[in-house]
Amino acid sequence: MKIMFSLIFAFNLIKVKEIPLRSWDYPKSLYISPDNKRVYACNLEGENLLIIDRETKEIIKKVSMKGKPVELDFSEEGKKVWVSLLRKNQIVVYDAIEDKIVARINVGKKPKIIRISPDEKYALSANWDSEDVSVVDVKNYKEIKRIWVGRHPRGIEFDKEKPLAYVCVMGGANIAIIDLEKLKVIDRIYTPITPRHIIKDSSFFYVSFNLANLLAKIEVKNKKIIKKVKTGKRPRTIALSPDFKYIFVVNYESKTMSVFETDSLKKISEVKTSIHPIGVDVSKDGKEVWVSNYFPKCSIWIYEIE
Repeated sequence: MKIMFSLIFAFNLIKVKEIPLRSWDYPKSLYISPDNKRVYACNLEGENLLIIDRETKEIIKKVSMKGKPVELDFSEEGKKVWVSLLRKNQIVVYDAIEDKIVARINVGKKPKIIRISPDEKYALSANWDSEDVSVVDVKNYKEIKRIWVGRHPRGIEFDKEKPLAYVCVMGGANIAIIDLEKLKVIDRIYTPITPRHIIKDSSFFYVSFNLANLLAKIEVKNKKIIKKVKTGKRPRTIALSPDFKYIFVVNYESKTMSVFETDSLKKISEVKTSIHPIGVDVSKDGKEVWVSNYFPKCSIWIYEIE
């Protein structure tokens, strides 16, 4: 049975499926594979990587990930899945074709977000407790440097045209800019408090601010915030639609997901989620939105876009 939540907006989201998880799984994040065929979810307390068939919406595998998996990213068009392990201070690399872990890489303390650079030369992990970013050589599975950025680094995004990485310093009020050739911080963008997640289209960054309850649009060229809008309470992960027209924001304390137009940051839709939505991703064809709900009702909800 399809349930429609968003009737007052022209842009509608329809919940079509709920995947219940164990009460101790705590799905911290989820990501749809580059080929749009699989969905990977990091179950923090369940200590496994959940693999779901996107078309059938059925769980097809659980990969043991002892050490509290937090976030992930892909390389080699999805063949390799890079997962951060919070408790072990490691990045593990799972080969999705061979179905095995092929590397374990020691990084800083409590790694959270991990992101692969556009050229797949580096993997960067934001290390929450050591206040730095680990730079990992993707080809050789080796950490080559740690770059101090500030208290509680979280979100990471790349400039697709220049060798630059942008790191949200969630325990501060800034975004550190790392030169990927010099491997050092070269500048900062000063922001409201608690920048958490950062994503980018061709010309702008979009950032969620957890305690400030804000979504901001930042011009890449001038490194300035050009617009801010209110979200629900405690916005966490944000995701862009494939055509870059819409931003999806999960609001942890409000039990909602909001949708904003990228051009204007006007809110065009909002739907109910379960308790504590924390992860979100959009299918590569732009037809579905997947949300992970953290606790106490651990689950994954799937919406169709109308």
